[in-house]
Amino acid sequence: MRRYLIVALILAVAVVIGLSGCKGTWGVDFTSAGNIDDWYTYGEYELGAPGLWLDNGAYVESPVRFSGNFTCVLTFELTSSPGGDGMVELFFTDGDTYEHETWVYFDNIGSTGNVLFEVFEIDYMGGSELLLTMDAPFDGLLRNDVNELTVEKVGNTYKFYLNGVYIQQCLKSTYYHSEYYNPSLYSEGWSAPADGVVYRSITVDYDGSKKPTL
Repeated sequence: MRRYLIVALILAVAVVIGLSGCKGTWGVDFTSAGNIDDWYTYGEYELGAPGLWLDNGAYVESPVRFSGNFTCVLTFELTSSPGGDGMVELFFTDGDTYEHETWVYFDNIGSTGNVLFEVFEIDYMGGSELLLTMDAPFDGLLRNDVNELTVEKVGNTYKFYLNGVYIQQCLKSTYYHSEYYNPSLYSEGWSAPADGVVYRSITVDYDGSKKPTL
């Protein structure tokens, strides 16, 4: 009888754990990573003590994808000059069919507060559905310094924070049918030779599943 009671308790605990989901943390510190051989890479990149630098039009996709709620924190060092153009982008694919993508980016961030040019935008599949745009100066964006972009997904809602300050929120695209999110990085359009972005680290706290990308 005692043995059956112990078995019942073990099963009850297992059910509770199953219902609560799996919680964990995954991340990469690009300043100390020896390589990113397990990432999918497109275009030229450099990895070293400063972090991960991507050539214009280059991108990298992480080797893992997440379901459920998560908080993704990206740190990057921005170098920009007045009047220059450039794009810092964090995007998510489904990590499987790659038919689903949501892009989060700062565009024309070298304009140094010019409301006519700078854009913080979230869209689906590169503009096929605009989820959120803010044509406003990025008061909290640190130029020639390190920034922290946070994407918090709870249910179908994304919330965005820059350097700990809430920016805005939007709903998930109705066309994004996958439950998985594969964090990826992109860089493009730097018009001044000295301008650019170096990605320093990325971390994901998740309460769902973590699987390898396909």
